Amino acid sequence: DVQFAELIIIPVTAGVVQSFGKKGPDGQSEQAYGFSVVVPSYRSINSTSPKAPENADDPATYLLERAPAYSRRVLDRSLWSGVGYGRRITPHLRLGVSAYFILRTVSDVEDVAMSADIPESEDHVFRSATNDITLINGHLVLILGAKYRLNPNLTLGLAFQSPSWQLHSRTKLRFARGESVPPCPDDPRCRAD
Repeated sequence: DVQFAELIIIPVTAGVVQSFGKKGPDGQSEQAYGFSVVVPSYRSINSTSPKAPENADDPATYLLERAPAYSRRVLDRSLWSGVGYGRRITPHLRLGVSAYFILRTVSDVEDVAMSADIPESEDHVFRSATNDITLINGHLVLILGAKYRLNPNLTLGLAFQSPSWQLHSRTKLRFARGESVPPCPDDPRCRAD
């Protein structure tokens, strides 16, 4: 039960290129193919804030003055995996085409909790909220490229990338709220708002 959004991709770039076919006048093959995997974007944020110490003296505001316990975890990654083909057209001109599957995963979880003891009582109250958003999105792009060698020290290149075509997309949203009911709802000391 592995969640793909939790996988860690190492290294960030890996690939292989292999030439094949008829040899040119310089003894090098005129065609090549390749495979590659690239992680061009990786963002991870993790922040937490501990609950403040219990120091509110006024019973009417004891719950409002509590600083909440807060945490947020964000993971946003892109993975490109593709294949390519290139061919030498003339001794100076080379053309290539590649196709990439782009997978983006985003996970954003935010938790807030607030709790307090009711003054002059053994009772305890709390409030909590959780927001959990997960996105997995897959696209396909095509890239056309050309390389022209003007002289042994100068080469010009040009590439065109198509708009992306969406292949699949899945989003999961989960929102939860919780609150305890004070044992004395008519007592103003038990109200937070």
